[in-house]
Amino acid sequence: MALDPATYLDRFVDESLSGGERKRVELASILVMRPRLLVADEPDSGIDVEALRRMFDLFDTLREQKATVLLVTHSSEVLKHADHATLICCGRTIEAGPAEEIQHYFEDRCIPCPFHDAREVTQA
Repeated sequence: MALDPATYLDRFVDESLSGGERKRVELASILVMRPRLLVADEPDSGIDVEALRRMFDLFDTLREQKATVLLVTHSSEVLKHADHATLICCGRTIEAGPAEEIQHYFEDRCIPCPFHDAREVTQA
């Protein structure tokens, strides 16, 4: 569902828009700025499936425009849309490489996480 400008001209983003509408306004404002770098922290948090699909489309558009998209996520679904990934646990880099390889590492070795106790990582 696209944003109809006439519907939103007299509304404040922080007061009268739903979470999904706010996310679409954010996405539109990002695209208009044509950033060279986008940092998205947990981009799938609090949005519906349609907004998430549009967000992935935005990331693809930005990459086509030669922008860098940096995603911070705990979601294997979001990871599927990355080219390269770094798995960080308790502030320590565990693995880095193509996203598909990190996806397998994450799914096969991190869940359940052998570093669930931060003391194990700091002592290693």
